Amino acid sequence: MPTYVYECPRGHKVEAIRAVAHRDAPIACDTCLREGLDVPARRVPAPTAKIFPGAAQ
Repeated sequence: MPTYVYECPRGHKVEAIRAVAHRDAPIACDTCLREGLDVPARRVPAPTAKIFPGAAQ
């Protein structure tokens, strides 16, 4: 199962290993839970790789 990065509205990031079928389902933010809040985090799109001409591949 792949690892995904999620971010809550307060800017906290959470990494989670999840099945591909569940990658877009929100999860609880660990930091907000420790503060007594139940804030959902949404998946952050992975950055795209930039390939430059002449770069080693």
